[in-house]
Amino acid sequence: MGTMIQFEIKLLLTALKLLLGHDEELLKIIPVLLGCKKENIAEGNFIDMSVVSTIVDLMKETAYSHLMEVILEVAPESMYNEMFTKVFRNSLFHLSSHQCANFVVQALISHARDQDQVCFL
Repeated sequence: MGTMIQFEIKLLLTALKLLLGHDEELLKIIPVLLGCKKENIAEGNFIDMSVVSTIVDLMKETAYSHLMEVILEVAPESMYNEMFTKVFRNSLFHLSSHQCANFVVQALISHARDQDQVCFL
C-alpha cells in the first residue's frame, strides 16, 4: 500500500477517534464508511442488509480491519448494537479464523457493551 494511502487511512482513523462522544456526527459518517447509502439511513436502521456480506469480506483486508476496529471503539450504542446484530452475529466464527479479520473480532469482544453480547460471544 502506498505511503499516501497509509497516511490517509491513519488520518481517517484519527478523525474517527477524535469524534468519540459526538454521536450525531458518527451516526452520519459510519454508515457511509460501511458502504450504506446516506439517503437510506433512517433512525434505528443504519446498516443496509445488502452491504453486510461486503463488509464481512472487506474485514479480511488489513486496512479495512483497522478501520472496523476503530469504528467499534467509537460507534454510538445504537450503531454498535446494529453492527453486532447484522454484521457479526452470523459471521463470528468465520471472521475469527481469518488472519486479519480476527483482530476485528478481538475489538468486538473488548468493546462489548452489555451482558447479552458477552454471553453471545
